[in-house]
Amino acid sequence: MRKLSIALIGYGYWGKTLFKALQKTQLIEVVAVCDKHKKIVNGLKFPNGSIRFVSNDYRQVVSRKDVGAVIIATPPETHYQIAKASLMSGKHVLMEKPMTIKKGHALELSRLADRKKLTLMVDHTYIYAKPIQKIRFWI
Repeated sequence: MRKLSIALIGYGYWGKTLFKALQKTQLIEVVAVCDKHKKIVNGLKFPNGSIRFVSNDYRQVVSRKDVGAVIIATPPETHYQIAKASLMSGKHVLMEKPMTIKKGHALELSRLADRKKLTLMVDHTYIYAKPIQKIRFWI
């Protein structure tokens, strides 16, 4: 089975946590990491060698042909522009909550993803927790 190549944008507290979780799955390969802070990007070292590209400019990452999906773990005020650029480049998108800080931007992204037949998903830590899944089952 072919792995989905992922770019992780945002390598702060939550980005590092996501990166560790992504390394545990057999179906995903993180091929690019981006953070706006040059100091963070320059200090990144990855033991598995799958990371092919590191940048401090998200536009360089989302335009790459070897990236199939983008995970956005940046401050909320940046979500809209990064997600829009990702979708426009034909990438599936998973972003941290909140999706955007403006309702109109969220609607625009949703319509864009539908039009391009791409997945746009907002992560919420607790919706996958076992107690929440049990409640969902009962409902």
